[in-house]
Amino acid sequence: MKYDSVLSEPLYKEVEFYAWEKRLFQTSFVKRLKYLAHFGGGAFMSPVVHSRYEHTVGVWKLAALYFPNHDVLRAAAILHDIGHLPFSHAVEKPLDYNHHALTEAYIQDGEIASILHSANLQPEDVVQYLRQPSPLTGTREVLGLDHLDSFLRDTYMSGRMEELRQGSIKANSLFRSRCRNR
Repeated sequence: MKYDSVLSEPLYKEVEFYAWEKRLFQTSFVKRLKYLAHFGGGAFMSPVVHSRYEHTVGVWKLAALYFPNHDVLRAAAILHDIGHLPFSHAVEKPLDYNHHALTEAYIQDGEIASILHSANLQPEDVVQYLRQPSPLTGTREVLGLDHLDSFLRDTYMSGRMEELRQGSIKANSLFRSRCRNR
């Protein structure tokens, strides 16, 4: 497949993307992530603020960098958060809502399914990839790309990336501050 263009952001090097990936990023399902805080309601109290879209770009870039020929993973990385509501996980239980179910429905119907089919990808394969342990979702023993980007992006947005690079920051303190701010 031919690359279409490049997508830049501050954490990872530039990555070229395929025309079908560009089309996925241009859907209303993915573009709406620009307006959803990654921390959900915690964004109102935390100085660490970034959108689910920025996180999605980061997860996709990690997938493209480490698994450049794995198109199902690359598609799943772009689409993994499209079912989220504005206040993220905090409102799911009170509203009896599951963002995974809506994500799967969006992937299997309409515009997204059409884009995936045009790239010779099956929507059900992408959904199955999101349901099982994988490089994207991780396992009990291994951090997935989704949480890896969250950790690195939170570190960057909190102004502590240089400390992490130098090894002078303790991961536990970062996780504690991240949990307090959620």
